[in-house]
Amino acid sequence: MKEKILLVLSILFLINFISAVQVCETYDDFSSGILNNEKWEIRQDVEGQPFTDEYGITNESEDFVFHIQQNEIGDRRTYLFPKQTFTTGDILEYDFNVLSKEGNSMQMDLLTGNQYIRVGIMGYNNGVQGYDELGKSHIKIIFQENNFHLERTSPSNITLIDNLALTNANGNYELYIGAFSGHNGKIHIDFDNFKICREQTLSDRISILEEWKILIDNWREQLAETLNKIAEKLNNHEKRISDLENNENSGECQYINYLPTDARRYMICEYAKKNNLTEYSDLGWNCKITLRLSTPIVKICNCKEIN
Repeated sequence: MKEKILLVLSILFLINFISAVQVCETYDDFSSGILNNEKWEIRQDVEGQPFTDEYGITNESEDFVFHIQQNEIGDRRTYLFPKQTFTTGDILEYDFNVLSKEGNSMQMDLLTGNQYIRVGIMGYNNGVQGYDELGKSHIKIIFQENNFHLERTSPSNITLIDNLALTNANGNYELYIGAFSGHNGKIHIDFDNFKICREQTLSDRISILEEWKILIDNWREQLAETLNKIAEKLNNHEKRISDLENNENSGECQYINYLPTDARRYMICEYAKKNNLTEYSDLGWNCKITLRLSTPIVKICNCKEIN
C-alpha cells in the first residue's frame, strides 16, 4: 500500500514538473518596414500629453526600428502598446538605443491593468534617476507571482535588477513602452527586437499535438490515396503488357492491319527468315522461304496474299 501511495505521488510530481514549458518567440523586429496593427497600437500617456514630434517605423543603419524623437523642448510622450496581456510566467524582452537626450527625458514603461506602475528605465525626470548612458540597452521583464522583475543591461554591459511588488497575484497586465521629454527636455530613441516568452501548459501542448496528429493523419490519407492510384496504374500496365506478349487481346494489335500491304509482307518475310522458318502466314500474307546455295547462302522469300 505504501509503495502505491509513493508511486501516485511520484506521478503527480512528474505531471506538475512537466505541465508547463517556456516557449519564446520574436514578437516583432519591424523587419517588414511597417507597423503591424495586429500587434501594436501607438498611444499617448494616460495623462494625455501630446505625441512627440516624430514616431514610427524608420530605417536606422540598414535596420528597421520603431523611432521616437522630440526635437523641440516640451512635455511630449509616445508609447508602443503591444496588443497582449501579461500574467505570471510571461517574459518580455526588447532593445532600445538612446542616440541623444537632454534635460528631463526618459525611456519609461507604464504598467496598467490590475495595477498601475510607472517604471523609469533610463534617464532623468525631476529627481528620478535611471542610468544615464547613450547607446544600446537590453530590457528583460519577468512577470512573477506578486512581483514585477526588471533587468536593465546598459550599453557598458552593467545589469541593474529591480523588483516591484504586484499586489494582485497572478493578475492580468498591459504595458506601455516608450519615451518622454519633460518641460526642458529632448530625446531621440529607437526600439527593436521584441521577444515574448510564455509558459505553455500541458493542456496547450496536448492541443498542439492533437492538431499535429490531425495534420499527419490527413497527410497519410492523401498519401495512401495517391499510392493506391499509382498501384492501379501499374497493375493495369502489367496486364496490358501481358496481353500483348500472349496475344490475348487481339484488339490491341488491330492497328497492324492498317499498315501498307508491302510493309506487312516485309514484316512476315523478315520474321520467317530470322526464325529459320520455311513457311509462315500472318497479316494477310503466306510466305515461303527457299535457299539459294551460294556464298553466302541467300534466303528468298516468296509471298502470296491471303484473301
